[in-house]
Amino acid sequence: MVGALAVPSIASATIYTPNPGDLYDLDHHFAFTWRISGLSLAGQTLGGASVTFRQMYNWDSSPNDLFLHLLDSARTSGLATAGLPSTYVAGASGTNGSGVNWYVDDASGTVTSLVDNFQLYDVTSPGTRPATWIVNAGTADTLLTQRSFSPLGGNPNTANPGPNTSNAGWTIVTDGNDGAGHTLYDYTYSFTATQLTTLAAYIGNGGDIALGFDPDCHYFNSGISLNITTSPNSPVPEPASMFLLGSGLLVAGRRFRRRKSA
Repeated sequence: MVGALAVPSIASATIYTPNPGDLYDLDHHFAFTWRISGLSLAGQTLGGASVTFRQMYNWDSSPNDLFLHLLDSARTSGLATAGLPSTYVAGASGTNGSGVNWYVDDASGTVTSLVDNFQLYDVTSPGTRPATWIVNAGTADTLLTQRSFSPLGGNPNTANPGPNTSNAGWTIVTDGNDGAGHTLYDYTYSFTATQLTTLAAYIGNGGDIALGFDPDCHYFNSGISLNITTSPNSPVPEPASMFLLGSGLLVAGRRFRRRKSA
């Protein structure tokens, strides 16, 4: 009986990927949301979460920043297009029908401003938000992290070309090259304990979440994934089981005392 009550919970990991898997190589002309629906933590404890960018490198040596947000939801409809707009028109948005949505936030050929559009179009300031913005008013929004990257072939960065100076939470693994001399890296960002609490709250508020990406440069990659680790809640022993366990311990204690007195 004691052994049956002491069986440890086994953690399991679920990996989610967007479509397209590379989010259009995180083109700097756009801000993206990736909505993930049908989530539930019923009977589960959230143990960890991380976002991984596989085989990524930065487009050029210009100052850059990649902003990553956690949202409790996101719009999945917009300007109906089969793919990215062929012309960059400010205010246009679109969706590919699989939970990925985008908003054209920079029509320039090169990055001219390192601005986090999820903060610029804050949900608390409706007057600043375009009608086609990819997040509805009232959406809960948490900045997970921001990170800048060095030029082509130079990752991971040793001299930070962007405005942020802290890259806490990121791990970096070399992942080969693209055959043209560009070193490729896997970048993983792990949620903090506070962000995990927020993630659990977002999942509990409707069963869906979203990740928001604002790439202020062009970050080539071969795939993005969200990894969520959970474990079953420890079962609460029934009163009858507790009684049997207590009885067993009592009997064992009496036998021990008898042997000791003998």
